Amino acid sequence: MARKQGFRIEFLTAKCYNVLMIFRAIIAFAACAQVGAAFGAAWWDDPTVTEVARLSAHSLSLPLATEADALTDVLEPSSPYVKSLNGLWRFHWCGRPADAPADFWRTDFDDSGWWTIDVPSCVELRGYGVPIYANVVYPHPKTPPSIDASYNPMSSYRTTFTVPPEWKGRDVILRFEGVSSSCRVWVNGREVGYGEDSMLPSEFDITEYLNPRLSSPNLLAVEVRRWCDGSYLEDQDMFRYSGIFRDVSLVALPKARIDDFAVTAEPSADFAAAEVRLSAETRGKGELAATLYDADFREVGRFRDVLRLSHPHLWSAEAPYLYTLVVRYGGDIRTCRIGVRKIEVSGNRVLLNGRPIKFKGVNRHETS
Repeated sequence: MARKQGFRIEFLTAKCYNVLMIFRAIIAFAACAQVGAAFGAAWWDDPTVTEVARLSAHSLSLPLATEADALTDVLEPSSPYVKSLNGLWRFHWCGRPADAPADFWRTDFDDSGWWTIDVPSCVELRGYGVPIYANVVYPHPKTPPSIDASYNPMSSYRTTFTVPPEWKGRDVILRFEGVSSSCRVWVNGREVGYGEDSMLPSEFDITEYLNPRLSSPNLLAVEVRRWCDGSYLEDQDMFRYSGIFRDVSLVALPKARIDDFAVTAEPSADFAAAEVRLSAETRGKGELAATLYDADFREVGRFRDVLRLSHPHLWSAEAPYLYTLVVRYGGDIRTCRIGVRKIEVSGNRVLLNGRPIKFKGVNRHETS
């Protein structure tokens, strides 16, 4: 297996954009739709497919064991229903798809000769391939929507995990916080699905793929391409890395649960009152209920869809006051922090809570 050692940066520059090629890429992707696709298809070269069997995007909220677990200053409260898969995984890297190991997802595949790599990480920063900085030039040949197969590094990952016994009867979700540029996923030798969108999470329901005995180990295999058809739209002035570069975890959800919820907190015109509105998407039998707590975790009120506040604490950058909201649906408990604020445009000014505000900031690419 070939491996490129060291840390070499290829700095690509150009005097002008290749308008024609960018226009072709935009046209190719403009009509993209999420569609079903047969397993085994070349999804990474098909602009009509950005996901297969991936769960719908939703706001991040993890299930808690008790409501009291939400009453903490920790940004993400601990939960017995979340298990990290971060750590050392078996790893294979090659420079082109034709050299990738066949059937590496099989449960009887021998990976004893593979390297190991820490997950999460960028493979180029571990010596596999080359970190590339590119501005206005694609870091690969322009053949949209396909990627030239003569050089498109492939990263193959394998690891095992067990499911906690207290998760029995729950649905188990596999969550990737970020994979660049695409991930193809197998569990116990069966293909689960596929996802693109490097900077977005990808979630898959793997309940039916798990070993019936929770104490038995499960095999997780992931194939990652450095570039896919989506790379034509993810082309920006930034360093280009690949791999499973953010956390990987398992999340156990009850059968009756909250799939997603949204909250708004709108102050009145005189800022003397506010309305907190809750909407949720649920499944299974249950009753939706919510409780709002102040910054000292004292109960403010209970409600189902609307809660009216008198003299609310307003949020601003100088005084970032946050309430804690706990949402319940049967045995499913979720939480989030909310601030009460109003942003509006008056004339040529932007107002925050009725006062003009000046924005100061820097350009930051999402590479963390």
